[in-house]
Amino acid sequence: EYSTDDLNIADPLKKWTVLGSSIGEGVSWFTDKGIASKPGNQVGNDFGWSGVVNPAWQTSKHTLDEISPAGNLKKVVFRFALASAKGVPTVEGFAIDNVRVGDRTRTILLESFENTANTDPSEASENTSVAKFPGTTVGTQVIKVNYHVNFPGLDPFNSDNPADPSARALYYNIVQTPKSRLDGFPDAQDRLFSVWSQTTYGTRSLQLAQAIITPTATNTGGKVSISVAVTAVFDLPANTILQVALVEKDVPLGSLSAGQKGLVKSGETDFVHVLKKMLPSAAGTRFGTTLVQGASRTFPATAGGLDWVPDPTKMYLPANDLRVVVFLQNESNGEVYQVNYADVADPAVVTGLEPIAAEDILVYPIPANHEMNIRLPGALQQVAGVQMVDQVGRIAVTTSIPEGANSKTINTRDMAAGVYILMIEVGPGNITRKKVMVVHEE
Repeated sequence: EYSTDDLNIADPLKKWTVLGSSIGEGVSWFTDKGIASKPGNQVGNDFGWSGVVNPAWQTSKHTLDEISPAGNLKKVVFRFALASAKGVPTVEGFAIDNVRVGDRTRTILLESFENTANTDPSEASENTSVAKFPGTTVGTQVIKVNYHVNFPGLDPFNSDNPADPSARALYYNIVQTPKSRLDGFPDAQDRLFSVWSQTTYGTRSLQLAQAIITPTATNTGGKVSISVAVTAVFDLPANTILQVALVEKDVPLGSLSAGQKGLVKSGETDFVHVLKKMLPSAAGTRFGTTLVQGASRTFPATAGGLDWVPDPTKMYLPANDLRVVVFLQNESNGEVYQVNYADVADPAVVTGLEPIAAEDILVYPIPANHEMNIRLPGALQQVAGVQMVDQVGRIAVTTSIPEGANSKTINTRDMAAGVYILMIEVGPGNITRKKVMVVHEE
């Protein structure tokens, strides 16, 4: 029980309130209801730990959110109330060992599946619930990822990246929207998220963090590079998966094209935490060996494993709202051990006021066989001319990259093998040259 008034602890008028309002709250919090001895002189429910069915030590946990929803209470007194309905008890009773009152160490992952073509009213209302969750200033932080799937209809965000949302839906066996997972767990009764979320959130937030995750993200030349340091607080099994997801935190309906807006039939006007890409894929990175308590690992193990070059034509306003969400998940049961994030700037825009640095132009594969991909460090504000010139000065390719784009694929199948100079002109006289090679395999 707890008390928040200013009366002395021995004052019979001091008001005491039971911490908890139902069986099943928290972690192993209360085992019985309607206890005859009314411990703490309860006025109703008569909760407590009672009976002989739990002879072993239990770890019981409960949030303190109900005491002060605003989180600004300065004085709280707790007590344990013991009572017996028998004058001569016949069993040994119980003992209280370690008691801790402190901040929670878990960060919660909320994954949601949605589809803008769904006209069911629950689609818009549940997505609003997800956006506002948990709706309190106290408690642990919730980090969100929203997957736009391709059912029941076409979705503009799914068209940008259909593979990753589909893979996550398959992993969780999601076949309709709206659906959500909290730390990887569903609702046992498959109810709407707004119905079950608060209870599960309270339980999950009481779990200790299994690891410390420190992500670092940079955007250089339009390429997002990510590294993740993981330190095990408890042993992390070999089937632990490191998942890296990039999301746009906010996409207003007004930032979509007319054609994309036509696909939105759910009535929503704002989309949050929209998945852009999972690295290296939705399969994540499997540990393979146990990471023992206190040990650390850094990902990626090799250069380029967690790099992403965004397509500026698939990035939406407002600018600079990219977030890297990193979480550890048990491959078998789906439990999320811990989650963290790092914000990163959007890709740059190429203005044409000055030449692009050659090292900022990504060309792959090198050598090229059937085709060569060119990726600029940002979206173009004007058309860029592209030429490939052979070693004797003959022009082998003349093409362009349109305004608003940042990439171009060149067909090299019929080109002679050899070394070429790739020339990209952004603005009059602003020409960048880069040596490339074409080699045809047998």
